[in-house]
Amino acid sequence: MLLSHVADDDFKKQMPIKGAEKFLLWISKRSYSGQLKDNVTLLGKAREFRTIFIDHPQQHILHDWMTYSHLNGTAIIYFVRNGNKVYAPGSIVDPYNPNFRPPFDYKSFYVSPDYRKVHESMKSFVKATLESIKDS
Repeated sequence: MLLSHVADDDFKKQMPIKGAEKFLLWISKRSYSGQLKDNVTLLGKAREFRTIFIDHPQQHILHDWMTYSHLNGTAIIYFVRNGNKVYAPGSIVDPYNPNFRPPFDYKSFYVSPDYRKVHESMKSFVKATLESIKDS
């Protein structure tokens, strides 16, 4: 909505307005900034999380969830059960580590995006996008 009011007509003509995913992809392709592309990646994961678990859970398989405390904070883990076994956490306790495994039997799991990183990415993304409009 903000861009509809502050961007020039050339920018607005090209800007996709049907969905955040299309907009994030489009803005990422317009920029050479690695930082902006990293922000887009994280914001895309946050959008996916919100779509699956918050906005449209009825369209997806029902997940259990748990809060998971770790050294850097707390995360929410959504998972599909595969039995009732519970294990002691392994050596990797950071849920954002790609080798992390939850301490229970699961068919699949998803760790919520780190809200602090999403917030910082959003601030950086908005700043970079507004600067790109100013420069065009």
